[in-house]
Amino acid sequence: PSFHVTAGDEVSVREKSRSNVNITGAVATAAGRPMPGWLSLDKDNLKGIVTAAPTRDQMPQNVKEQQVVELYSR
Repeated sequence: PSFHVTAGDEVSVREKSRSNVNITGAVATAAGRPMPGWLSLDKDNLKGIVTAAPTRDQMPQNVKEQQVVELYSR
């Protein structure tokens, strides 16, 4: 599920979930991808940090903002 995060928030994997195949696979896949400037990944501790709020120009061009607004306004 999604939840709201702000600059400075940390999201980490619970200790008992660290050996989950899906999580270890996702971390391995993330290592080869570029990280947005407003996110930081601590791969060793399975923790992500929101360093700043993204600006509109930092968003990928394929995001359809109106569809996101419609989804969350239901």
